[in-house]
Amino acid sequence: MFFILLLAVPSCLSVQRTVDQIESFELSGMMHYTSVEGGCWQFIGNDGETYELTGSRVVILLREGLRADLVVRGPLDLASVCQVGEVVEILEIIRTYTD
Repeated sequence: MFFILLLAVPSCLSVQRTVDQIESFELSGMMHYTSVEGGCWQFIGNDGETYELTGSRVVILLREGLRADLVVRGPLDLASVCQVGEVVEILEIIRTYTD
């Protein structure tokens, strides 16, 4: 039993290092509501890529057509019900605006 516990500890530590090593980057684009899975929000980057935003600041952005410049971290290795794009975590909202 003690031997198994020792093997589990290093594997947990390596997972934590992987999460800490995820790069942050700036992202600009627009919020869009889609009817997928009963309704989901996605962020469409200016480059055409789609993202699913996570984090406590998401609620600030939940408005159709709202444009934003963000600092995000990801892609995160998370499962998503909506599956509307890469899952990224909002670290900072630089600005929001409408056209």
